[in-house]
Formats: sequence, C-alpha cells, structure tokens
Amino acid sequence: MGIFNSIDFGPTPSFGPDFNAQWTKRAGALYDALQLLEDNIVGPVSQSGGVPTGAIIERGSNSNGEFVRFADGTQICTSPDYTADSTTAEGGIYRNAAPITWTPPAAFISTNGMSGGVVNFNNSATHWGAVRPVTATSAEITIFSGRSLTGRNFRAHLLGRWY
Repeated sequence: MGIFNSIDFGPTPSFGPDFNAQWTKRAGALYDALQLLEDNIVGPVSQSGGVPTGAIIERGSNSNGEFVRFADGTQICTSPDYTADSTTAEGGIYRNAAPITWTPPAAFISTNGMSGGVVNFNNSATHWGAVRPVTATSAEITIFSGRSLTGRNFRAHLLGRWY
C-alpha cells in the first residue's frame, strides 16, 4: 500500500449529480497521478531519444562501488574503500607508486564533462587525491601526502552523464 492510499479527500459535497460526478472524476485522476508518481520515483531509469521513460532515481551497487542515476542523465559513482601507500617522492610531496585503476559500477556515456574527487577517511586529513576519467568505463586514482605514509584509506567518486 502506498503513502497516497491514505489521502482523505473529505466528504464529497452534495451539490447535485453533475457536481458529484465531476468531484469523483477529479479526485480519482489526482489519486491516479499521485500513485503514478509514487510508483516511478525510485526504480530503473531509462530514456528513449533523450526523453526519460523510466523512474526518476535509480540506485545500485556491485563490487566496483555504488551508483545513482537520475532521469535527467546525471550519474554519480562512488568507489569501494581503497587503501594505498603514499611513499613515492614527487618533488616536495609523495604519491602512490602507480595510479589505481577503477572501473565505476555503471558506465558513463563519455568522459566529456566528467569530474571527480577523492574522499579520505579513518586516517583523517593526512592525504588527498585526484581521480582522472580515462574512458567512459575507467578512471585512475592517485593519492598524495605531505610526507611518506602507508595504509591511507579513501574512496573516489565521479560525476557525469549516463546518456
């Protein structure tokens, strides 16, 4: 039972049979519209020719992380938790020896307009990072620190379009 099943439209005024029929028709149409909206907010998003045809929001996950897709074409992907060492000197800072290759949990349409970032956790603000979209289905993550550090925990995220 949806949240709109409990809407109380109040007593139907009795102003004659024509008014009662119109009230019932309009209340029924409103109920149908609200039920349609409720049923299509979260679920598989889809599009046809650039026109959204599915739900408004889709959320999913797999071994490559989590994703959220919106009916307007926006997509956000978050990586699983990673741990890396930032021990390779690069001028006055340190980085991981080689970028970590990440396959986002859902494909983007292209790298055009994509952006991303790295969020550190557990071991606080001792490191930061960058994520570089390589293809619509691949990104590279590099972490940095002001001194040589091991066991740095982080996640990456990408923002772009799925259509």
